[in-house]
Amino acid sequence: MDWYDNGGGMMNGSGYAIFWMVLMAVFFVLLVWLIFRVVDHGAHSDRHHGSVVESKGLSPAVEHLNMRLAKGEVSAEEYVTLKGHLLK
Repeated sequence: MDWYDNGGGMMNGSGYAIFWMVLMAVFFVLLVWLIFRVVDHGAHSDRHHGSVVESKGLSPAVEHLNMRLAKGEVSAEEYVTLKGHLLK
């Protein structure tokens, strides 16, 4: 008898068959998880490429007004008045 001829076949209690089955199951679970991550990232990647104006739903005019306020070209009172007119 050789070392591989133990009369019980692969499931003789050595544990190697169970080890390899568990290892294969873990591998396939990780593979499926990785595929879902890649697909999910691709489906949501268009959200990350939009500008701040598009993501907030602001018009270009309001965004321009925001920039003018940030640069100090309009006062806070003028900003509120102009923004009220733009959002009507």
